[in-house]
Amino acid sequence: MRRLCREERDSPARRTGVGAQILDVHTARQMRFRHVFIPGLTEGSFPQRRAQDPFYHDSDRRRLSAGGVMLEERLPAQQDEAFLFHSALSAATDCVWLSYATSDPGGAPLLIPTS
Repeated sequence: MRRLCREERDSPARRTGVGAQILDVHTARQMRFRHVFIPGLTEGSFPQRRAQDPFYHDSDRRRLSAGGVMLEERLPAQQDEAFLFHSALSAATDCVWLSYATSDPGGAPLLIPTS
């Protein structure tokens, strides 16, 4: 998929404005499209869910940073992920298509069907 994305960025369709564009969410920010496809959604993968660090919570990290030990806070990164997801959703002017995997790369089911 990554190879295809790199190739697609340089395709003639991208230069003419005809066809589909395959972009990552960072590249597509602030752009508008009639249709937006967001494939491969699985819980916790995008937007990523970031838990507090078990050793240094964000409040501890802020105190340490004030003392000169620079540690990045974890929760603002989760807010950035949520913003990117919202940006991707709101980029569509007509329709948003969301898809998700039903099995992992080994074929094990990710979803348990309910009856």
